[in-house]
Amino acid sequence: PLSGAAFDKTYLEAMVKGHHQVLEAFLDEDKSAADPAFKKAVESATQVIHSHLVLANRDAKKLGVPTAPVPA
Repeated sequence: PLSGAAFDKTYLEAMVKGHHQVLEAFLDEDKSAADPAFKKAVESATQVIHSHLVLANRDAKKLGVPTAPVPA
């Protein structure tokens, strides 16, 4: 089992990768969403996911873990 720094790095790698993938999916969905209420929910969630990716990248950089691009 992982512990200490090895756990931290593995965890951050997963967080960066996961948030990047989900953010890309939500951005794609936002482009095609037709229902206004659904589109609003997607936009709201996208903002949260975006901020989480920024934070995950910040922490990853501190530990020397690869970061992911953050779409505008």
